[in-house]
Amino acid sequence: MKHFCVERDKLERLQSPQGQAAYAMYSEWMRLQRRSVPPASTFMVSKQFNYFMQFALWSEKTAIPNVNQFIKLMVDSGTQPVLWCRTATYMLYLEWYDNTYPPEQQFVESFDLLHMLATDHHCTVQEIYTELGASEIAKLVRRRKLSPWLLVASRKFLMWVSSLPQVEREILNGAIDFAAFAKKINQQKELAADFGRACEAEGI
Repeated sequence: MKHFCVERDKLERLQSPQGQAAYAMYSEWMRLQRRSVPPASTFMVSKQFNYFMQFALWSEKTAIPNVNQFIKLMVDSGTQPVLWCRTATYMLYLEWYDNTYPPEQQFVESFDLLHMLATDHHCTVQEIYTELGASEIAKLVRRRKLSPWLLVASRKFLMWVSSLPQVEREILNGAIDFAAFAKKINQQKELAADFGRACEAEGI
């Protein structure tokens, strides 16, 4: 009876939106390893079931920019699913992402996004940091919709962060490795200066 209840619970979890997402991610993981994808019923009783259920929930909360890219990086690096939800693993992915996409591309896309968000929020672009708040900015950064290449190069943003309560600064610190990006900017001073001037001209 207990076994039946466990299996029924697993089936209900598999049939949920989270379970369907977990199976899709598991299938992608198998394909990238050039292995045949077993049916959902086999996935449900496999040792990977709980790991991928956790990953499906975690990836949604974390708002990973591209889940399939993340899974490919995990396969290429030999990182097993049991380790995917760790902070250190996600930082590895963000480092890969930032090294893959040129700073100029990240800056321009973030620049355009801030203007679009200002229109959506019916405010000026100069007011956008205050309008969005620390939590929303952190979420956008984690999704790499908003790049630290713009934020850390912006004197106005850094001054705004310094004026926030400690709790809100910690939220942003959890999304942006300020020290790492300051180092990157120091290594590309001319590019960073261009970014800073563009931010200053727009009041962002």
